[in-house]
Amino acid sequence: GVIWRIVDDWSVFVSYSEGFTLPNIGIPLRNINRPGQSVEGILDLQAIISDNREVGFNWRGDRGTFGASYYESESDFGGSLAVDPATQDFILVRAPVEIEGFEVTASYRVSDQWRFNANYAQTEGLTGPANGPLNVEMGVVNISPDKFNASVQWDFVPNGWGIRGVTTMVGRTINEGRPQFEDTDGYTLYDLTVNYDTERFGAFSLGVESLTDKFYFLSFSQIDFFRNYFAGRGRTVSLTYRYNF
Repeated sequence: GVIWRIVDDWSVFVSYSEGFTLPNIGIPLRNINRPGQSVEGILDLQAIISDNREVGFNWRGDRGTFGASYYESESDFGGSLAVDPATQDFILVRAPVEIEGFEVTASYRVSDQWRFNANYAQTEGLTGPANGPLNVEMGVVNISPDKFNASVQWDFVPNGWGIRGVTTMVGRTINEGRPQFEDTDGYTLYDLTVNYDTERFGAFSLGVESLTDKFYFLSFSQIDFFRNYFAGRGRTVSLTYRYNF
């Protein structure tokens, strides 16, 4: 990787890496159905080797920051999960995979007491037969939906601050008119955190997840899969105390 600091406030970077990971080996191992069959000959157990490239820039000013990056990841023998339309169970698909995405982050401090942060990430993936075009869009079991986060922080006293946040998972429709069709709805959640550090007697934190007690289904739970019954967690309140010694 290379980082070029053009001036004090601006920098650009580019990186390249090769890596490997293991596929979901549980699926091919459960499909062994012949006595004496050896795992040595199961191609689905081979490692997923990927080439990764990324490029981006960052700006840092007195009151704010802004950055963006674009990345690509390719594998000639990748691994993705799909739902078998006959059994409604997961199957492992070993085929070429191309993934690309970008991320944008920004922050701005309006005053000594107020600060805003935002982040947006988008990812897309394609797969297909080894000798054919990569024209099948990868679904939610492999690629997360587009996501937007924003928060505002208020430092109401020197040792106390509160953060009000919002997270939006964007809906997505892919592979229309094909067996891999997938349509998921987006949802927006709010949360709140209040922190106070007494310095001498420890720090307190009050957190509230899903502030509006919204009922929703996780994006992963909206696909056609018979064991999928995961609704999102409702309003959750937690109180934390930390003391360092």
